[in-house]
Amino acid sequence: FLWVAVLATLKLTWTALVTPSNFYQIGKAHPMNGIAGLVLLALGRRVYLDCDDFEAVSNRFGAEWQRRIVAWFENHLPRWVHGVTVNTSFLQARVRSLVPGSQRVMLVPNAVSSRRFRIPTDEAVAEIRRRYQLEGRPVVAYVGSMNLANHPIDLLLEGFAQVVRKVPGAVLMLVGGGADLDWLRNRAVDLGIEQSTLFVGRVPPSEVPVYYAAADISVDPVLNDETAQARSPLKLYESLAVGTPVVTGDVGDRRLTLADNEAMLVAAGDAGALGERLSALLQDGAARARLREWAVECRDQFFWESRIEEFVCVYATA
Repeated sequence: FLWVAVLATLKLTWTALVTPSNFYQIGKAHPMNGIAGLVLLALGRRVYLDCDDFEAVSNRFGAEWQRRIVAWFENHLPRWVHGVTVNTSFLQARVRSLVPGSQRVMLVPNAVSSRRFRIPTDEAVAEIRRRYQLEGRPVVAYVGSMNLANHPIDLLLEGFAQVVRKVPGAVLMLVGGGADLDWLRNRAVDLGIEQSTLFVGRVPPSEVPVYYAAADISVDPVLNDETAQARSPLKLYESLAVGTPVVTGDVGDRRLTLADNEAMLVAAGDAGALGERLSALLQDGAARARLREWAVECRDQFFWESRIEEFVCVYATA
């Protein structure tokens, strides 16, 4: 593994060196990206950094030394580049505490591709529901990684255990794969909801929008911690872009993203509150229709086209 990382770092650095450009954008403050960026900086190139997560806190590491290396790059690389983009106010405040000159740190929330996240046809949605025998059943969808280090899906399972007692026929559809998939399957059994929990597994990226659209509600379970505060979760934008309401914890910038829609916000880390809100929305078709209408009306703001001018402003700094 170490040799693969070293080889990848060398290739990345070489590619950057032989690629002429006015600006070089580092995607994350990771060692491989960061070393290439440091070489470019030493040669006098203009280098910019995008920080879209707090990796030293949110990632799962095999050893403490790995976490410390990532933390070093996250703490030091922002100081040396010519400008930084971040996607949450938490990260903006954190990076501003590290760098001289706050004008070098631009806040640009996440977004999705308008070409990829078109509203699926009724026929496509009906096909997904037929495929998994979901016709006529209330469906809650989680779409994302099955890794507990990044996403507290155990919190969702605990909340959904309340839903199945209140909403007959309700199904939790989990779309995605990850290291903790088997653990989550076993946890569903422990909670007695295995018959109401559908583990779809990984699906092609092109099919993700229709899985969101096939659900009555999607969900982004979060704790009240630095991981959640640092994230601008794509789950929210993906779901809203196809018109599906989403329920998430009121932490970080999520309230701003959801325009203070209380119906989609619960106390972060509270499985009981999450279960109550999901149950209430599944039983209130009028409320879901209002939220869907709002999402469709506002969907243009969830696309990258609405963020481009904000993002490129960073290149005019420093």
